[in-house]
Amino acid sequence: LMAVKQVMFDNKNEDRIVALEIEIDLLSLIKHKNIVSYYGMERTEKTLNIFLERVAGGSLSSML
Repeated sequence: LMAVKQVMFDNKNEDRIVALEIEIDLLSLIKHKNIVSYYGMERTEKTLNIFLERVAGGSLSSML
């Protein structure tokens, strides 16, 4: 199983999407048992889809 984080965007915030893609590139290099694994990404005309390891137990914000 995997999780997909989907970011919606338009041409007005292209610089923010480029910054996010750079962060994703960094995430792809990190391998650690306590960090969610990154599987890949897909960019379409209006979305950036980030494929991540699915972690059971809900969101981290619900545990804070």
